[in-house]
Amino acid sequence: DEEIARLIEPLLGEAGVTVDGHDPEWLLKVVRLLKPRVRTLAQLVEDARPFFGESVAHDADAARKHLSDGAIRPAFAALVQAYEAAAPFNAVTLEAVLRATAQQYGTKAAALIHATRVASTGRAASPGLFEVLELIGRERTIKRMRTAEQLIPVQPLSPSG
Repeated sequence: DEEIARLIEPLLGEAGVTVDGHDPEWLLKVVRLLKPRVRTLAQLVEDARPFFGESVAHDADAARKHLSDGAIRPAFAALVQAYEAAAPFNAVTLEAVLRATAQQYGTKAAALIHATRVASTGRAASPGLFEVLELIGRERTIKRMRTAEQLIPVQPLSPSG
């Protein structure tokens, strides 16, 4: 893992990904998380992109599929607020918070998981979401989720009657 981390650092730089300022132990955790899902260093570099930078580009198909249902917006907004307060900001806590939020809003946990994955990575697929969020960190996760929240349509109120 250490050798792979050493090898991908310059490749990340060549791909336009800034690795300066990241703890070497953190990069090693990213490698360990991604390694089982890739076959080449080039694929590892590509899959590592969401872990760097402040924002992500959302895959259009993934966004259309997982961020287009206005019914999820209240639960997603509540999840963003819950993640702001989550302590500690680790995979176990983040999963528990998401599942509790889904239950509270009568939303399927899977719908929130998929929306959160697209919001935080820009992609429909990733390693375990909660481990990804932990490595991305609270600040960037919240920022990315707030950006994605704006993509979710506001569902009109149904007429009461």
